[in-house]
Amino acid sequence: MILRSIIIPAFLLLSGLLSAEDITFNTKDAWTGVSERNISEKNGVIRVQGRVTLVSKEIFDVQPGKTYTLTGSFKAAGAEGARLYFGFSQFDKTGKDIQTVNTNTIAWTDTVLLRAAKASDKILMVKNAAKWKKFSTCVIVHHTSTDFKDLPNFNILENPVKAIKKISSNEWEVTLSKSVGLDLPAGTQIRQHGGKGAGEMYTGGYMTTSEKWKKLTGTAKGQLVKGFSFREWAPGTVKARVCIRLNWNNSKAVTEMKDLKLTIQ
Repeated sequence: MILRSIIIPAFLLLSGLLSAEDITFNTKDAWTGVSERNISEKNGVIRVQGRVTLVSKEIFDVQPGKTYTLTGSFKAAGAEGARLYFGFSQFDKTGKDIQTVNTNTIAWTDTVLLRAAKASDKILMVKNAAKWKKFSTCVIVHHTSTDFKDLPNFNILENPVKAIKKISSNEWEVTLSKSVGLDLPAGTQIRQHGGKGAGEMYTGGYMTTSEKWKKLTGTAKGQLVKGFSFREWAPGTVKARVCIRLNWNNSKAVTEMKDLKLTIQ
């Protein structure tokens, strides 16, 4: 009985290892987003010069029940280090790139237009704006749904709120920093989203490189109903690519990378 109890877990462990899928990205031909003069490769080490975003040519299906583990090692080619970000670009069923702002809902901002808004208007009359924000990183999203089935939503007005005024318990005036830009009929559902300017899902995290190799790793599993996370896939994600932003704060820096791998299990 003792021998049998040891053999069975070992067999299950071996089955799990055999079912894992590894995708490597250790050649310059594995990437798009950089010209030949900015990238080179030698003995499994890729060298990238300047501020660039690399996106893998390989695109893979996203299955929320599986675990996606991303690993890679990075260092500065010289004494001058730079910031990098390591993760995924996510795509919906139509192939659109899902950014933070497409799914990062701001709680309790769902409301409805009480009056039609013309493209030239700077004021929206809405049912409730009690929780609306006046941050520059917030956008207005239209044709929304309170069950969040509209996500990812690409109907975005990059128009910060300038002022909010309560007219009555069921009527609020929202003044925008510029004209709406399109006609919206009365009854249109809208909400605010955050994260303007943020982008990818940086599961592997970020770092400032040094002269020593440093390993980054991160995992993604599951899928959100709303919001944006570095550990769960965004709503509506069906495919993804590996994405690395290199030398982000120093366009003169050179970064080396190796052992880039995605394990799907």
